[in-house]
Amino acid sequence: MDKKRIFYNVDYLASAGVFLTTFAVYLRTLCPSVYVGDSGELIAAAYTLGIPHPPGYPIYCLVGKLFSYIPVGSIAYRLNIMSAFFASATCAMLYLIIYSVIIDYASRSDSLGL
Repeated sequence: MDKKRIFYNVDYLASAGVFLTTFAVYLRTLCPSVYVGDSGELIAAAYTLGIPHPPGYPIYCLVGKLFSYIPVGSIAYRLNIMSAFFASATCAMLYLIIYSVIIDYASRSDSLGL
């Protein structure tokens, strides 16, 4: 059974480049402390493993507790780093998804003679 390979090492390197670029931009513009809205409540809940208002955001609190152990800045800054990390990871995944859709569309167009 011969499977068509979608991603190559260059694609993963490009995705890593997207991640690093967006992460650098997010870090440069990161809020150093608590911001408006629910940020203070979510930071306190993640640090103490408490429960913020419903629905509770359990994964955010558990992963936020792990990021609170990073020895840089305040607790609020550490959790803002977590948000920047996952936003950058989302950009990298979006790059790979869009790339695979474009490659799939191009291969279908070639096979149909379009």
